[in-house]
Amino acid sequence: MVTAAREQTPTIDEPVYVGTAAVYLREHRLAYNPEHPPLGKLLIAAGVAAAGPRVDTSFTGDQGAVGRRLLYASGNDPWRLMLWARLPVIALTLLFGLVVFAFARDLAGAAGGLVALALYAFSPDLIAHGSLATLDVPAAGSVLTSAWLLWRARRRPWPFVPLAGAALGAAA
Repeated sequence: MVTAAREQTPTIDEPVYVGTAAVYLREHRLAYNPEHPPLGKLLIAAGVAAAGPRVDTSFTGDQGAVGRRLLYASGNDPWRLMLWARLPVIALTLLFGLVVFAFARDLAGAAGGLVALALYAFSPDLIAHGSLATLDVPAAGSVLTSAWLLWRARRRPWPFVPLAGAALGAAA
């Protein structure tokens, strides 16, 4: 995944999320891309913060232009910035693999958990999307985590119901 993150050019929506994340970090406001959940973009912002990009605070364009400006017109290294923005999503993708294993283990035992984890690890969709600075994996993984926690809440509601609510809230 790290190799893919290092080698791939940005997809059509990655500059929007990376630019929005940089604005979140610098200005602490949701000026761009308010129609999507902020938590995934804040995760991307953790990687953006590690890259330390130069952000033009006087820029007033739209959300697509803010990302392109950040990557290509502000003196930043776009390859380095994209790699750092993608790394937190890669880490989250790997953590969701543990959720897949745990959920499947609860449903079908340890062997079922290992089969589910293998299917997860070799899924073309996860291989493709798990290394991108987009909101697809954070949203899907948060919904899966919520479903697993609700499944566990059948026998013991506390603390699983509040945790399931928090996981579902992370997706929205």
